[in-house]
Amino acid sequence: MVFGLFFPLWMGDYVVTTTDLLLGIEAQLTCALVGIAIGVLCSRLVFKRQGYALVAALALVMGALFAKGMPPVNRLFTLMSTTPDAAKLLAPAGVMLAISAVILAVFTAVAQFVTGRRE
Repeated sequence: MVFGLFFPLWMGDYVVTTTDLLLGIEAQLTCALVGIAIGVLCSRLVFKRQGYALVAALALVMGALFAKGMPPVNRLFTLMSTTPDAAKLLAPAGVMLAISAVILAVFTAVAQFVTGRRE
């Protein structure tokens, strides 16, 4: 996460403020939590066959990235690409971060439920 946040700043010529860094951290945490949630839901605990898990994971990732207006990832990317002021995006990005935390909790509960039913 640190590499992804600072490498573009090191390679480019940008004027970066604290607000920009906070927005970047919120965006990366949002994407990380959604990715972890998808990984938990598509783990071997839920899908016994790797092929099914791969197809489900790809479908969920593509849905999270490209389903128009779908919170949190696509909506966050849309907001970031259309709003030039990072200060205006801190609150909506915080909401998207909270939504991604809820998604992680729900997907973890589903994986736990499926695992418990199989035992």
